[in-house]
Amino acid sequence: AYPKWDPSKHYLVTVLTFTKKIFYAKNFDDAKANIEAKNLAKTDPASYRQKVDECVGESQKKAFANMDGSTTKFTEEILGHRVLRDLLKANVREPSQVSKQAVLSMIEKASKV
Repeated sequence: AYPKWDPSKHYLVTVLTFTKKIFYAKNFDDAKANIEAKNLAKTDPASYRQKVDECVGESQKKAFANMDGSTTKFTEEILGHRVLRDLLKANVREPSQVSKQAVLSMIEKASKV
């Protein structure tokens, strides 16, 4: 779907929507994007799975490589992020009723970790 990523034309939400649809696909008979993968999945599922694992591993190595000019920057999770997420989950039941000061206080606590 995206042979070459162009941040000015492609948006993260469209990629995520496309990816989500893939997981709900039940019939691969009409798959045209990767005929080799389709045939391997049908004829040799073990080899197909191995190839998928290799592709996933390679992708994980590149997960935090950010393209110049992109507005989206991916970083590995740091402890402070995890602490903040846990604080938000524990203390925020209704986001619209949380004050800015309460959120800033949680951010400050997380940044001290």
